[in-house]
Formats: sequence, C-alpha cells, structure tokens
Amino acid sequence: MQVTVRNEVVKVAVGLIPSAGNASWGGITGDIYQQADLIALINSGITGGLQWVQIQSSQSAQAGFGYFVNANSLCSIALPASSTVGSRFIVRREGSANWRITQGVGQQILAGDLATTTGVTGRVESLELGCTIELVCKVANQVWTVINSYGNFDMV
Repeated sequence: MQVTVRNEVVKVAVGLIPSAGNASWGGITGDIYQQADLIALINSGITGGLQWVQIQSSQSAQAGFGYFVNANSLCSIALPASSTVGSRFIVRREGSANWRITQGVGQQILAGDLATTTGVTGRVESLELGCTIELVCKVANQVWTVINSYGNFDMV
C-alpha cells in the first residue's frame, strides 16, 4: 500500500501499521488512523490539509474538515450555510448506520451528470460501510460538486 504525504509516496505494509498510534514521514508527525483500506495521518498540522474528526451524531459540515462517521443511527450532515468557491470537506462511513448530506434553501450537489434536487429536499446518502465522498464548493454558498467518491450512494 502507498500513502502520499506532501506529494511524496511512502510505501507501507498495512500489517505493520497499528490501528492507532503516532508516525513521522518526511518530517511530518501526526496520529495514524487506519480502517480497512484507508490510512489517514491526522492532527499533523499540515497547512492546506483537512482536519479529521470522528462524529457519532448529526451536525453541520465545516469546510476544511474530514468526518469519520461512526454512528448507530442515521447521521445527517448539513452542507455549510456559508462557503467560498474551492472550500471542501470529506465524509466517510465507518459505523453501522448511513450518513446523509442534507442541503439548505437554494443548495445543490452535483456528481458527474447527476444532480440532487435543489433545496431542502435534496440529499446524498451512503448505502454501505466505507462510503466516502469529497465535495468542493463550486458556487459560493449554493452549489457543491463531488470530486472524489468510493462506494454506493443515493442521490435525491
């Protein structure tokens, strides 16, 4: 497996990385988070990177964050009400329950040639463990686009 840190590819053997711990690669030190095929270096203080947090309940997303959703019931994550073009966040399902990205008035999510219904009835929902989605703001405060995803989703 390979991990990229500051555009430098570091080869690692998954069996040698603890599920939690501390590591240093290329002068960057941070905490390791490993779940199946995902390895993340969090709390590293890398400028421009995302700050990763684990959540178990519904909340509003914040640009610049990555969310490991480890919930026992549906976890709704609202698009940020205020966002600038280029803002981004990532959501990954870790627990037994789906996550759902909800929208506010006038907001919409685009994914290739698909689009959610504009406004509060539109949403994207994970359908399986490991579902991961990365969204970037395309139109300030209103339109988000999927630039990376893994797994199966429901878009309404």
